[in-house]
Amino acid sequence: MTTTCAACGAQDQSGAFCTVCGTPTVATGVRSAGPVPSTALESTTTEPEARGMTRQAPADFLPDRVPPQPAEPPLAGVGRRVGAYLLDALAVSLLAGVVAAVLAVAVGLPDRYAATLEATTQMGAEAAGRELLSAMTMVSGTVGLVGLLSWLGLAVWEGRTGATIGNRLLGIRTHDAATGAPAGVGRVLLRWLVVWLCGIVPLLGTVLVLISPLFDSGGRRQGWHDKAARTVVHDVRSVPPRSFAPAVPPTPMAVQPVAPAPVVTPAATGGIAPHGVGSPDDLSATQLAPAVPSSATPDPWGFPSGPRSGSGLITGIPGAGTPAAQPVSPAPQPSVASPAPAPAPVPVPAPAPIAAPAATTPDDVEDAEDIEATRFSVSSRRGSGESGQSPATTSIDLPSGERVRVAGRTLLGRNPQPQPGGHAELLRVDDPTRSVSKTHLELVPTDGGLRLTDLGSTNGTAAITPDGEVRELAAGSPVTITAGWAVQAGDLRFTVVGSVDA
Repeated sequence: MTTTCAACGAQDQSGAFCTVCGTPTVATGVRSAGPVPSTALESTTTEPEARGMTRQAPADFLPDRVPPQPAEPPLAGVGRRVGAYLLDALAVSLLAGVVAAVLAVAVGLPDRYAATLEATTQMGAEAAGRELLSAMTMVSGTVGLVGLLSWLGLAVWEGRTGATIGNRLLGIRTHDAATGAPAGVGRVLLRWLVVWLCGIVPLLGTVLVLISPLFDSGGRRQGWHDKAARTVVHDVRSVPPRSFAPAVPPTPMAVQPVAPAPVVTPAATGGIAPHGVGSPDDLSATQLAPAVPSSATPDPWGFPSGPRSGSGLITGIPGAGTPAAQPVSPAPQPSVASPAPAPAPVPVPAPAPIAAPAATTPDDVEDAEDIEATRFSVSSRRGSGESGQSPATTSIDLPSGERVRVAGRTLLGRNPQPQPGGHAELLRVDDPTRSVSKTHLELVPTDGGLRLTDLGSTNGTAAITPDGEVRELAAGSPVTITAGWAVQAGDLRFTVVGSVDA
């Protein structure tokens, strides 16, 4: 009689207890006191579920191993911030002055001014004055346009990288107050607009907005323009350079060496009973086969001599000699002699002196290991032909948590475009900071790992070993890496996980 377990739902249960969860079955007549509550069913763990819960992935494959975020850099002082602004203003003024000088010479402004001074009549003075005014208007308008474009260029640069000319010289950066990343062009333009509006009041307004971080009660040294754009200014002089090394390198698993099994080679085979079996009845069963002299060279590919088991199991390894003797049954089993041709019969030695197995020498063990290595190599060659090989594949883990399978030549970038060299898959990555080039990197899976080639990217590519060593890639020079390595392309970092299905 078979039944279905009421606890876990396993079918075809015919024993006293369920073979999956151990609950008494209906077939035994032992029933539960009442219906099994749903909470008991939900808390029951079956054997397949227990096996599934004990499976554990390697440490470097866990998606939640996020490296700790670095600490926030210190805030910049007001003196450095004012100095950076003055350096920026000086740079813009120098550029505007050069443009004004070149344009003044081009339009003949000095000559027109001299003509005004040399005029002797009222009408000549008025005409020379109009020409001078026209030239000065052209020069001042062009200089103002150049100054405006210069400030806009500094704002765009600061929005994308946090740096300006003054910021870079004095070691400070403008960042988002919430994330610590560059604030973006729009918010930095708003920040500069507040500074320019305060400059309506000559000198005093600009000075007040520059020293306004001293009045911040929040402790983050945010000026009026910082509060409007939600930015902070960090002092990055003490921040160490960015490291490409992974925060938690995977720990390699220790492999314990396996000692080879001792190989025992008896001094003589065939016709001599195993050690410890010396009764005449046992010897009578072995006298049917002719004895082989001890000096004969054994066949390295022959199976060990001795009684064969009827269970069909392999009891020896070809070429490894005869295994240690096993206890035999007291009842003699007559053996049938093989019809294969044999050399001339040799008289059987007296049964009294039983030859003890000779001690195993290092040469015998080395020969046996060499034989096994040879057999393994031959079988490997037979099973690894060109036609049977599958194409090399590998997988990478992107920062978004997505695992991508690389099965052929792949071009990675912010907006990759086809390149010479044959067909290629295009892998587009999300890069808010635009640090990854449009077609940044070429990925080619190989039998040895993953081959990387930097395609002349702007910010370069680095390969990081599992130990944290950084190896910069030269543009156009392929480098092959294996599982466990990381790749830094601009601000994007991904990890090679090997031949794992995505």
